[in-house]
Amino acid sequence: MIRFVLAAVALVGCSDHGSETPAAPRNSFETFDATSPRVGEAAPSFALRDTTGATVKLEDVVAKGPVVLISGSFSCPLFRMKTPRFEDLARRWEGKATVLFVYSEEAHPRAASSARLNAFADQVRALDKNGDGAVTLAEYGNFGPRYMFDAFDVDHDGVVQPYEIIAAKRIDQFRDVDAPRTLDERIALARRFRAEVPGKIRVLIDPIDNPTTKIYGEFPNFAYVIGSDGRVAFKEGWAAVKDVDRELQRALGIQSSPSATVPDLSLLARHGSKPVLAEFVAPGCAACKRMDETLADPVVQQELAGFDVVRLGVDQDPAWRLFEDLDLAATPAFIKVAADGSLQHRLQGAQTREAFVAFLHAD
Repeated sequence: MIRFVLAAVALVGCSDHGSETPAAPRNSFETFDATSPRVGEAAPSFALRDTTGATVKLEDVVAKGPVVLISGSFSCPLFRMKTPRFEDLARRWEGKATVLFVYSEEAHPRAASSARLNAFADQVRALDKNGDGAVTLAEYGNFGPRYMFDAFDVDHDGVVQPYEIIAAKRIDQFRDVDAPRTLDERIALARRFRAEVPGKIRVLIDPIDNPTTKIYGEFPNFAYVIGSDGRVAFKEGWAAVKDVDRELQRALGIQSSPSATVPDLSLLARHGSKPVLAEFVAPGCAACKRMDETLADPVVQQELAGFDVVRLGVDQDPAWRLFEDLDLAATPAFIKVAADGSLQHRLQGAQTREAFVAFLHAD
């Protein structure tokens, strides 16, 4: 299925740095929550230039209200696909909070893969009947399954823009993108990103040795919410718009409004009174393979006996829809559902035995 290919890339594209057996990053999923800066600690200061050359200091921005930091790069499909949603968030919080992108190390320089989805993207682009550079649902017509239009329409406004096709294509679009060797080369790529994925969020350029992203965790698409007191209020390894929106409401003392999307949990069939543990996996996901080793550990197996375990592949459309509704971003992902049917904790990425057992025990 073509959807299977897109889902696997969108979810795994930035998680393993293009290698089947990558070296563990300095701050991996196993240690990210515990690495500095922790929630409650002072956020490390920085002074970074944006794509226009203007300098942005964290302390100056925080003085105006909470700050959201999102890391990314030109060759990170997840970052590109989420950008329109974060642009929407930035517009909604304008004047109350500031969203900043921190542009750092390229996630997939010189990446190469199958051209299967690229070919489909070219077919979608060919449906632009009036030559305005965008494909509407009417132009898409009966070309193929509706969910393929949705997959390319990353901001879900009913129009597929050229930059959205680029964002949804496989990572071989970056085969000619070299890892920058100088700051000027990185600035050029950051400007190219902004031209291809337009928006108003300022893009700050980390120096070539990545001092800012190193101290904040080195993830290719992390998210931080820094309160007006300069302290970390929230952090996560894979940026999720709903999470950031919720934390901004909390930071500003605004009562949370009910979510417009209520996840359909009918896929999580219950066989008794046990809580349910749902695992989401993507074919070709190297992190999922590593997580299988943790799941096979005898200690973990003993803990799992207290759950009804449901394994869902995001190549199947119902599972993908649930994955999106839960605002998950990377596989493997786990969701706990209490015996009364209420959603509890979630976890994303490959985990050590100790970290996963702690997740299973969390209330």
